[in-house]
Amino acid sequence: MVDQRDLEKELSEAAHKLSAIKHAGLIFHDDADGICAAAITKSVLDNIKVKYELICLEKLYPEAIQALGELNIPLLFVDLASPHADLIMAHTKTPVIILDHHQAQRTKFEPNIININPCFYGFDGGAECSASTLCFLFARNFLDNATLVKTAELAIIGAVGDVQKFVTLNEIPYKLTKVKATTTMARKLTILGSVGYYKDGPIKAVDAALHGFTNELNKEVNELEQERKKRFAELREKLLVKQSKHFSYFHTMETLSDLGVKVIGSFCSYLSFQAFRFGIRKPLLGFMAMRKEIPGLGVLRHDYVKVSARIPKGIKVKINLGELLQQACREFGGIGEGHAAAASGVLLKGKEGNFIDRIDALAEELK
Repeated sequence: MVDQRDLEKELSEAAHKLSAIKHAGLIFHDDADGICAAAITKSVLDNIKVKYELICLEKLYPEAIQALGELNIPLLFVDLASPHADLIMAHTKTPVIILDHHQAQRTKFEPNIININPCFYGFDGGAECSASTLCFLFARNFLDNATLVKTAELAIIGAVGDVQKFVTLNEIPYKLTKVKATTTMARKLTILGSVGYYKDGPIKAVDAALHGFTNELNKEVNELEQERKKRFAELREKLLVKQSKHFSYFHTMETLSDLGVKVIGSFCSYLSFQAFRFGIRKPLLGFMAMRKEIPGLGVLRHDYVKVSARIPKGIKVKINLGELLQQACREFGGIGEGHAAAASGVLLKGKEGNFIDRIDALAEELK
């Protein structure tokens, strides 16, 4: 059942909890929605004079959860973490607030964790409420009307970046501002935050979301986009798509490893719109090797690969990628999350074959 009043009540309770915090970690995702969600939440923290550390995570690795717990400060997650609140609880003793829209199951947690997700109230987080919209609704507990108009614009950009509809919850910020976001701003934020992940891109992107792109940043975005196009062209030339029982899949090996892992999702999305040209006949899995560094947090002990999943245009299947990856990635030392038709995760490097066998088995169970 859809219940906006209960959602807003829980947001109000989270706002009350945040008001008692003096220092926090603001953890966010590296695409346009995550960046806009972080920018909105940063405005809230600045408004109530809470000191904060900005940390961008491409994925919520188990090792990263442990490292965040060792910071020993309250944590505020935006655009990630909701499906993995149980793991966060196991490694964190400080207060935690999660504002996320990725598919998750609601579970009872200890009082120190507030996990807010529109899915828990009957809304479709993949279409009706971006993370930035959720953070906008949260910000209404703190900001004046003039500031809210600016954050409403950011919520619209985040929703555009996630290719969502302006209905139900997304419609609230949409009605507040006359400025309608274009895909250009969302694209620039995603390129800067993801392709430039290892070059301080996410932090620059949060600032750009709030204050605009300088000429220098526009130049950097153009250079990053050209590099991404170059890598994608290389991949297209040598792409080898293999078939398992229920999936088409490929591995980029080290071709993208010096870029942020969001790029494999972008490449999968590109392929999913012209699937038959590339021999893709089933839901698509794409793998890439990853760097071990997490800017602002440290170095991972283990080697991981990123996996992105898409249901290509024109392919009809009765599977939920978010649910499949959430289960399968955990079984191979990683973590997964997402929506029904688009999801991603990480798993230990060298376990890709086992992962494909397992996700095939899970998909078979759903037939």
